[in-house]
Amino acid sequence: MRPDLNEFIHHLDGMDMTEEQKTEYIEMLWRITEEFVDYGFGTHPVQQAQSSRAKGDDGISEVVAEFIKREGLDGDGRRE
Repeated sequence: MRPDLNEFIHHLDGMDMTEEQKTEYIEMLWRITEEFVDYGFGTHPVQQAQSSRAKGDDGISEVVAEFIKREGLDGDGRRE
């Protein structure tokens, strides 16, 4: 998701910044804010990985695990 620059750029009026710098600044703050929101709602990739590990999930979905089993593949994708 990208911010609507017109909604925020006026807050930087009077700053000694070019329009390009203002745009970059707003987009940087937006990305930082998104990371905090993701982290707060537990949707950050690191949190998802930690949650999977805590549950004993090795990260392989059931579909992939079934495919590996059906095809008789080992952990490296080779036929057993």
